[in-house]
Amino acid sequence: MAGHGLLHLLGVVLLWGLAEPGALRFADNVPPAGSPVGALAGAGWLAATALFVLAAGLLSVRRRSWRVVALLAVAASVPFLAQMASAAGVGLVVDAVVAVAAVTTWLLDGRRACR
Repeated sequence: MAGHGLLHLLGVVLLWGLAEPGALRFADNVPPAGSPVGALAGAGWLAATALFVLAAGLLSVRRRSWRVVALLAVAASVPFLAQMASAAGVGLVVDAVVAVAAVTTWLLDGRRACR
């Protein structure tokens, strides 16, 4: 989860016009890299990074709140990855896995609490 979050930094670098990481190119990007809207979108990618890393940290210390943070991270991530689905399809799959894991473990905890 932390690794996926750190990969979101590629979007930050691209949208802030700092570099063209990997297959991501300025010319292909919407919103335009380095524009005010691009800077705002880059901040969204940065927020997703922070949320995924925080969720991973909470999970590593066994805090139940990791699930809420992970779901917020997915909610922040999906709109940005969807815009770049051709280059970020695997990221959408990882988002889905994180969401399913968070919801499934939440439901399993709820069932245990009802016993």
